[in-house]
Amino acid sequence: MKRSTTLLVAGLSLALVPWGEARAEVTMASKGKFAGGVKVRGKAPNTRLTVTQSSKPGGDEFVDTGSVIDTDASGNGSVGISNASAGTLLTGHTIRVGGNTRQVIRSRAWFPAGFAAGMNIVPCDIPTAVVANDPTSETFVEAWRAGAIVTIALDAGEASFDPGRTPTIVGDGDLVATLLSVASDRIRVRIISDGAFTLDDLRLSNLGIDVVPGVGLVTPYIGLDGTVDCYAGTEFIASETLTSAQLFAGPSIPVPAPASLAFLGTSMMLAEARSWRRRSPRA
Repeated sequence: MKRSTTLLVAGLSLALVPWGEARAEVTMASKGKFAGGVKVRGKAPNTRLTVTQSSKPGGDEFVDTGSVIDTDASGNGSVGISNASAGTLLTGHTIRVGGNTRQVIRSRAWFPAGFAAGMNIVPCDIPTAVVANDPTSETFVEAWRAGAIVTIALDAGEASFDPGRTPTIVGDGDLVATLLSVASDRIRVRIISDGAFTLDDLRLSNLGIDVVPGVGLVTPYIGLDGTVDCYAGTEFIASETLTSAQLFAGPSIPVPAPASLAFLGTSMMLAEARSWRRRSPRA
């Protein structure tokens, strides 16, 4: 049992919070491509903690994820949570562990910021890690195991790949991969090798993506035949072994309507005209 200390100041009795509890925090709540991770530190040592999640972004009602964290003798602990589980982490929701909270973040987008209706020739950059802007958050890493086959898929109702265009795999760090196949609904890539703690992304260039006219968003999907090892920084959390029978949604890409683009262009021209009139001397 932890002891608390009582301090007498000007006749007042103040109970000081034990040091371990004072610095307790959730240091990571990240959702990767195939799994997520939650990590805590400074909690009660050798204790089992329930991981709960808000029922909606910014909500104050929390539900049990079905995952627990068993802290070590220092009060630190972590857990990996599969994206295939019912209690998967949800982007923008809040994780709470023993009174401490952190908002769930996910990796950046895999494609450029926006698509246009029709054919787009674009790169694809699938990140290995979820890196937070907050320096107090640890980096969540999903390291590919050799032999894993990655599937990048599209919904035919939104967009399709151009099978006649062969993407090029762009080297990143020590990640080695090879292209297996290109079909209208999916691209398959085999991982040859990858370092455990390196933040090497799976990068492809020269992809042809034909967006269906009238679609407002294109959501890419990813699947895996094989295993990824999950880390908080360099600390191993869990392994996730999957088959591509289950696909997971990635960050959606907006497709601005042509009318919106035309309106934007007109607005910019009007703004420039007003600015020019203000600069022009009167006759």
